[in-house]
Amino acid sequence: MSALRVSLLTLGLVCLTLPVRIHAEQRGMEGPLAALLSQDRNLVQTAKSELLAARAEEVSALIAIVANDENLVTRSESVGAAMFVLGKMRAIEAAETLAANVAFPDVLPGRAEYLKARVRRPAYPLGHLPLSRRPAAEALVNIGEPSLPAVIEKLATTGNVTEQVACLQVLHELRGDDSARALEHALACQEDPKKRERLRNSLEFLFRIKWEGGVSRLGGK
Repeated sequence: MSALRVSLLTLGLVCLTLPVRIHAEQRGMEGPLAALLSQDRNLVQTAKSELLAARAEEVSALIAIVANDENLVTRSESVGAAMFVLGKMRAIEAAETLAANVAFPDVLPGRAEYLKARVRRPAYPLGHLPLSRRPAAEALVNIGEPSLPAVIEKLATTGNVTEQVACLQVLHELRGDDSARALEHALACQEDPKKRERLRNSLEFLFRIKWEGGVSRLGGK
């Protein structure tokens, strides 16, 4: 290949990629984001993989913050922020951890006396606590339907009324008038006697709230 042909080929490649680079630079992009605008398919595929890997790493780190008992007790603002971000990211991977802490900050790990106090004297009338005051519950709602199995499992395993109400808040936000049907289906599929009893209690609780006219406020913002 002649030197002239090589020079023309190089010039052609520069002209082809220059608008992409300029566009990326104008938007302040770099790394994988800039590579997504490349005309090179291999670069685009690599960038896609790198961005997905980065997201997975971020989600894993955020889950670790939420799952740490010390953080839950001493860094409530940081934990709430991590929960909020997980919800906005619709991180399905975080559903189980968020459901485990669905009533945060009203229910904290290792605070048995605090839990008992909350059960006897909830800070808000039943069904009136704004969902935004429970960042894990709000995050589960933002994640959407994929969070339902984790929420129903929490209902089947918790004996804490504050957590029960928080789960019902999420369930009502996601299913509305079909909340009872979702619980009935879960109850029909459940074989563990203890879990069945708790799901039955939750269903009765939901009907009681509905009868008292409070269900429309369960998920209030």
